[in-house]
Amino acid sequence: LLDVWLETKASTLKPRTLSDYRYECDRYIRPILGSLPLQKVTPHRIQRVLNRYQAEDHAHTARQVYRRLSQALDLAVRWDWLAVNPCQKVDNPVYRPQRKRVWTVDEMRTFLDGTREHWLYPLYVTAIGTGCRLGELLALTWDDVDLHAGTLNVSKSAQRIDGARIVTDPKTVSGVRTLSLPAEVVRVLTRHQAQQAE
Repeated sequence: LLDVWLETKASTLKPRTLSDYRYECDRYIRPILGSLPLQKVTPHRIQRVLNRYQAEDHAHTARQVYRRLSQALDLAVRWDWLAVNPCQKVDNPVYRPQRKRVWTVDEMRTFLDGTREHWLYPLYVTAIGTGCRLGELLALTWDDVDLHAGTLNVSKSAQRIDGARIVTDPKTVSGVRTLSLPAEVVRVLTRHQAQQAE
């Protein structure tokens, strides 16, 4: 079922998402439930798996297992392999992500001062100055940057999947955007471009 479900989803998911789904199935679902006939994947068995992950303080894993398994079992119901989805009869795991701590201005300055001579310094400055995601930054080329106008066009994202670099469109339409660059970012990128030209 997991193989067929992943094959069915392949045409509608981005490569990174599909890779993540496959990993979650292989790492967290198959070792415990993968050898069972479909009719023996009962609410009780599923609940025990979810309870185990939650007891081990892996609430996020429990939530992801529930989601992937529920989606795959929905497919089994649609294809008449099962009468009902057993996930509908278990408790949906509760996961509350911890609030992320953001650097203070002083911490950010300390970081930038300490990395000024690092070869990734232009990346760090651009990340802080634009708020772009790492994948968006790693997909940038000089064609995306207009240093005279002080703008940056974000229209793609780079990811590494199974050792291969893949460039894709952003997840949403709003992910395509033009950003104004702070003067410090323009200065650092201008110097970086000149160094690359040399």
